[in-house]
Amino acid sequence: MTRYRIPEGKDMDMVQQAYAELASVDQLVQGDGDGAEVPRRATAGDLYAFATGDQRHAGTVKQGLLRFPQMRTVLKAMLAEVSVAYLPEVAAAASDEFPERRVDQGVLRVQRSQAEPSQFYLIFEVAEGYEAPTVLIVCDREEQFEQIVLPAPRRGTIQLAVTQASGVPDMLRDPKSAIYLR
Repeated sequence: MTRYRIPEGKDMDMVQQAYAELASVDQLVQGDGDGAEVPRRATAGDLYAFATGDQRHAGTVKQGLLRFPQMRTVLKAMLAEVSVAYLPEVAAAASDEFPERRVDQGVLRVQRSQAEPSQFYLIFEVAEGYEAPTVLIVCDREEQFEQIVLPAPRRGTIQLAVTQASGVPDMLRDPKSAIYLR
């Protein structure tokens, strides 16, 4: 069971303000209900589920993040609370195409496929004594989020193929992108 710290004080005020603004904007945009089909709005529960690796409402969450930038701050706070590791931006850009990211829990590398030029491999080497993460969430400098469910490790290494079309390689190429492991 995952535990989430209930925001208090200023943090709770920020969450309440963000959701009050979202509700006000929705009311202005959607009017008083003219019978038209209204798309489902992302809730705090959806954000929390996304932060903990549940992808059932990922589309709704991503649309909400695009429409309401305030939600990004709330999601980042939730990710910080529930993640087992946070890989912040790389301090100095390396000469490699993809900067290597290191945390106590392991090392994340990205390699281009030699067989398929539009395919890349995410490789996470789990450090001895640590549990393997199951979800990787990338946040780029424009605060766009992508969630990737990770397979179980084989011999201490998690390997997953992603395509260029997914946008994930571009996000990981940027040393300013932040990565959360869950």
